[in-house]
Amino acid sequence: MLKKALFLVCLLPLFAMAQTNMDVSPSPAKTCTWGSFLGVQSNLLLRQILNLSGSSGSTNNPYLICYSLNNKKCGWGGSLGFGINTAHSASTDAGGTFFNSNSQTTAGRLGVEKRWSLLPRWSAAMGLDGLMNSTSTKSSQKVIQTFETDEESTSNTSNAYGAGLRGSLYFSLVSRVWIGSEFNLAYLSGTQKSTVTDSFTSSGVTTSTSTVNSGSVSGFNINLPTAIFVLLKF
Repeated sequence: MLKKALFLVCLLPLFAMAQTNMDVSPSPAKTCTWGSFLGVQSNLLLRQILNLSGSSGSTNNPYLICYSLNNKKCGWGGSLGFGINTAHSASTDAGGTFFNSNSQTTAGRLGVEKRWSLLPRWSAAMGLDGLMNSTSTKSSQKVIQTFETDEESTSNTSNAYGAGLRGSLYFSLVSRVWIGSEFNLAYLSGTQKSTVTDSFTSSGVTTSTSTVNSGSVSGFNINLPTAIFVLLKF
């Protein structure tokens, strides 16, 4: 009898371990509570795809790339946008005057937004952004004669900062591909500077004069929803 009791006592830990192993269940998989959108302004691309040769592909929205990260439960999150546009032109008229022009505009925004669903394939967002705009333009015209060269160049720069209100509307083409547009109302304030330089060269001697004007610039900008963004949802 004593031997049987000792045998049962020895088996108790094994039963306890087996019961513990039976109760272990895999932990539920964690679900991501954040969603993001990465978008590219695609007016020129859509114009080529649809063969809209008679329409203009330019928009008044300076942001070429946009990104947003939102909480799926409450809809709050952050958003940013960035764009850079450059242009260059050069020509010569019948009188032998050379014209040259270069311009660059850089725009950025960073802020918070609230996103929500309207219908199964529609969603909207409202946001408040901090803004930065920078513009630089340089142009010149030059006349070259036998013994003389006359050149006039103009340089304009401006830097402005401010805040803006943004509204966006999106439509789902498929589960991860969306299209959308946005409306911006912004107030910007900053400085601008203009420099005009005249250079005259005759018989190897150059004489130049420069005029510099600077001041402040401020005002409201409205960007209508003419830009179409193609967005990838993560």
